[in-house]
Amino acid sequence: MKELWERSLDKYSKFKEYDDRTNKMPIYILQAISLYYNKTSACKREDILNIYQNIFCSRQLSFDKLWDEMSGFVDSAIQKLENLRDGFGVKSADDLPFAPMIPILAALLKEIENNENKVKCDKKMSVWYWSSVFSNAYSSAVDSQLTADFKEMRDWFLDDAKKPNTVERMRREFVTLDLKHVHVKSGAIYKGVLSLVAIQGSNDFDTKRTLENGRDKPED
Repeated sequence: MKELWERSLDKYSKFKEYDDRTNKMPIYILQAISLYYNKTSACKREDILNIYQNIFCSRQLSFDKLWDEMSGFVDSAIQKLENLRDGFGVKSADDLPFAPMIPILAALLKEIENNENKVKCDKKMSVWYWSSVFSNAYSSAVDSQLTADFKEMRDWFLDDAKKPNTVERMRREFVTLDLKHVHVKSGAIYKGVLSLVAIQGSNDFDTKRTLENGRDKPED
């Protein structure tokens, strides 16, 4: 495990930054594997500790191969989070609304890779992401939320009528969302608003540069 993690650290430059912030990146890789490959998509502590029995004993799968594969999708998840063109506008690990969303984003990207309608699935993933952020879906019972969301998103990818509970709840609650009273800078909603502002090409508050289409543009 130590060698595999060090290999991932060497290969993916963003892993150290996010691990310094969360101290959970190796766990997120394991959770992503469990979400996608475990028949129940369970990813609680006991599921991770029993990951070999749950996933590998009955199938001809290589743990090293799945680790490397899912490490790549975790890196893709981070790139998606930080993308200002068609991603989620997260400036850095400190500005991530909910760090535990990394493993499910990785597993969803793996799921989308195997879907014929990738564009449509990507749009659905975006709807789910913003719904999760602005409904504070990952503020408690995170592991259970990961499992429920992944199962429901997998179903939604295949059937437009099967909208996830998180998406439906946000649609009901959106009209009562009061952004004027969101003052906690460490909160998911605050960070979500900043991400949306960044996507729209606003000034970067730290560097005083304009962020436009995923690239820095000096102010006039």
